[in-house]
Amino acid sequence: MHDLTRKKVVVTFKDAQIERTHPLIVHQEKNQLTLSLPMQSELGQVLNELDLPMTSILDISILEGTLEDAFRSVLEGSQP
Repeated sequence: MHDLTRKKVVVTFKDAQIERTHPLIVHQEKNQLTLSLPMQSELGQVLNELDLPMTSILDISILEGTLEDAFRSVLEGSQP
């Protein structure tokens, strides 16, 4: 199932608006970045690539992929 799903990572910042461009960023708000990562991805490596100011990070939330996501991935992969 890990190969078929992605994890959603939400990085919340204290105050600052942090704007970044990266292929794994799926949404940006005034004080949040939302990333969609393959389950095997190392979060630390992605955070280093984004060059985020660690002292500005308030919270990091990780939501694991679901069985529904895996099912959708299988269905999308089987279509011609």
